[in-house]
Amino acid sequence: MVTEQIIYGGFGSTAAITGTKISVCPIGLMKSTTTVPLEVVIPWCAAGKIRDLNVSLTVAPGAGTGINFKVSKATSPSAGESITANISGTDTTGNSGDDSMTVAQGDLIRIILQASAGVPATTQWHFSYRWIPDTDKEFILGGNGNQATVSNSANNFLALSGHSTTFSTTELNKEIIIPTAGTITRITVRTQEDPGSGKSYEFTARINKVDTALDVTINGDGNGLPLIASSTASVSVSAGNTIAIKCDPTNTPTATQVSYSMTFLPDDDNVFIVPSSSDENMAQRGTRYRTILSGDAEWSATEGNHDSLANHGDSSAKFKLMRVKLTGSPGFGNKWDFTLRKNGSDTGITGTISASGTSVIAFGNIPISDGDLFNVKVIPNSDPTVSHSLISFVVETIPVTVHIKGGDILGGDIL
Repeated sequence: MVTEQIIYGGFGSTAAITGTKISVCPIGLMKSTTTVPLEVVIPWCAAGKIRDLNVSLTVAPGAGTGINFKVSKATSPSAGESITANISGTDTTGNSGDDSMTVAQGDLIRIILQASAGVPATTQWHFSYRWIPDTDKEFILGGNGNQATVSNSANNFLALSGHSTTFSTTELNKEIIIPTAGTITRITVRTQEDPGSGKSYEFTARINKVDTALDVTINGDGNGLPLIASSTASVSVSAGNTIAIKCDPTNTPTATQVSYSMTFLPDDDNVFIVPSSSDENMAQRGTRYRTILSGDAEWSATEGNHDSLANHGDSSAKFKLMRVKLTGSPGFGNKWDFTLRKNGSDTGITGTISASGTSVIAFGNIPISDGDLFNVKVIPNSDPTVSHSLISFVVETIPVTVHIKGGDILGGDIL
């Protein structure tokens, strides 16, 4: 069985891209960039291939200018260890063609941006690429905190849905909701700093705010170098469960940035999940929009700031399900309406949470084409009680097989 995952990301504000390389997290919408690549890498928890990088800009680079976007290993990549998409002139989209890069478990993955010519116009960008694991269904959940450091004296919680501006001592702020049953395994963590001799950071996957057996500890060895560790334990999760990673310091270790990932293996075939977490309450007045994948998703009145760029590759891809969970009910006579948006229009995946309710599951069959832009819209009705929202999606990707007979293409079958 051939399986794949579409990984979404981008930058929700405008930024100038110059001849100096800047790096961004390879998963989720970001709100800041860095010139220090190891601040945004994610240690990949599985082996496979990355291919089909798609990029979209809100403003074209301009005549005589261009921008290179590269998915790359953090070390100097050799041939086959990066893929590049270029956008130049009046174009606003680009892709990496048929190129692919091989990834081993433990590789540090990032995205690099750099002007390829001239001084490009300031712009926002959205990207997506395909992950094809060597082992069936080993799909990636992960994130990092960019320049933020975890606390070395109290528990912090980490989101499994991409970049976070900060970590949090409040678990709710970093939880994701699982939209379909499966198994989580192989938590992989990297610390930018050595914790120090006799000191450590312990990382534990939590389900519904309870510790699980999926746990890994990074013990300091005093050599001052970054450290990485991985666990092979596995834990079953049910649809509707919430997940976060807890970071527990021992003996006041050296303050450090951390990055991490784990695999999610869905029970169903040909599906993957797209989760997001948020530490921001929904607005009680006015329509708001939010990205579908981020470690600290924000609600915005401007839809374009939170789009995610689609990429279906060699598959027939569709959004099939949206699951929403609130931290509190809207209250009598009040409600929240949630809708998946595609290219600035409502789709058929829409759900309402009203009165004493706190969750909704919405089903649909929304086709995904290269270049489509998706986000989530919420509309408050009456005066709903202030609440956080956990939102996640199930995407179906069914490979297309083309039959050839006697040199003639007979047609494509969806397997």
